[in-house]
Amino acid sequence: MATPTSDPAPGTGEPGVPPLSVADYQRLERDFACYRRELARLLEEGHANRHVLIKDGQVLSIWDTVGDALQAGHDRFGLEPFAVNKINPLDVERFALLDAGKVRDLRGGPACPP
Repeated sequence: MATPTSDPAPGTGEPGVPPLSVADYQRLERDFACYRRELARLLEEGHANRHVLIKDGQVLSIWDTVGDALQAGHDRFGLEPFAVNKINPLDVERFALLDAGKVRDLRGGPACPP
């Protein structure tokens, strides 16, 4: 059994966390893109501060608590990956700053490549 180390795993920057496979990374990108794409609509519908269950780039359901959203995901998909995001009104401004290149990551480089 592997034990976590204090050194970052190759390609992650996080201690003891194995690198993502290409398929996992693509799934994360797809689900995050879905959240970004649907955020304005979800806020307009009054879902601020609720939690959205996303899988394969599609909004599946909306829940009042993160625990309820996670439970629904596990009930429906078992150990298959899915995403849960808090519908945060501040994300509208955050994404605008990211898109404008006005936010930098902690290492000092651009948060998003040009």
